[in-house]
Amino acid sequence: MTLNIGSASPMGSYFDGKGTNFAVFSKNASKIELCIFTLDHNNIDQEQRFEMPKRSGDIWHGYLPGAKIGTRYAYRAYGEMPTFDPNKLLIDPYTRGLDDYLNDAACLSAHNPDNSAAYIPKSLVIAESYAWEGIDAPNILWGDTVIYEAHVKSLTQLHMEIPADIRGTYAALAHPKVLKYLQSLGITSLELLPIQMHADEPRLQDMSLSNHWGYNVLAPFAIEPRYWSGRYGSTPLSEFKDAVKALHKAGIEVILDVVFNHSAELDRQGPTLSMRGLDNSEYYWQNQE
Repeated sequence: MTLNIGSASPMGSYFDGKGTNFAVFSKNASKIELCIFTLDHNNIDQEQRFEMPKRSGDIWHGYLPGAKIGTRYAYRAYGEMPTFDPNKLLIDPYTRGLDDYLNDAACLSAHNPDNSAAYIPKSLVIAESYAWEGIDAPNILWGDTVIYEAHVKSLTQLHMEIPADIRGTYAALAHPKVLKYLQSLGITSLELLPIQMHADEPRLQDMSLSNHWGYNVLAPFAIEPRYWSGRYGSTPLSEFKDAVKALHKAGIEVILDVVFNHSAELDRQGPTLSMRGLDNSEYYWQNQE
């Protein structure tokens, strides 16, 4: 396989039916490698690296013919700053899906020289079309907005009138009982706590605990699969879109709570997972400390 020049947009991975374009931002890197992962006959990951062939401004990009939906990939970044370490496998900040959850490991630390590939979830090439059937967002005027804030799982996990197999999931948000309840409150908008894919902080993992609320975002453009029912014929993203469509049809606006001021890479002593390794000084605000 040969990585062609491709295009600087859109960001992330984009499948066009014949191959996939990859584009990622890094101002200070001297080289970016695209890493493609496949399983061999022993079910062991094999990594193939391609140097990104083109830089347009601060966007590194390449097009891989034959790379299909479901292709597993990541990046490695080279540069003069200490946070550039090609031994650290990096999640695409723009990925729309990951193949696994993140578990803490010593090699994820910036101070550990070991290869982190075995412990980093791989980004996925995803392309999902969706039929909105002409149903648009209600676009409630801000002065008329009445917000009900909820956590996807907590809202319906113990709701006995919701089928047991969808309680606590995106599918439950679209159930008639939930829609009727929200309408009865007189609210105009449902604000959902973070639905981006998140990670459990290392200190919580050490205590066998988990981050329930989701404010430790790992992949900001990827839907959190923990809230998917797993129903046949659906995906986490399609099930979420079904819920949004049903809420819009019921006249209820959907607002997403998003996290911009921190990530799963935590503080300076945190793990190198994605943006820190791609260009720490550009993805994160730095202070004198």
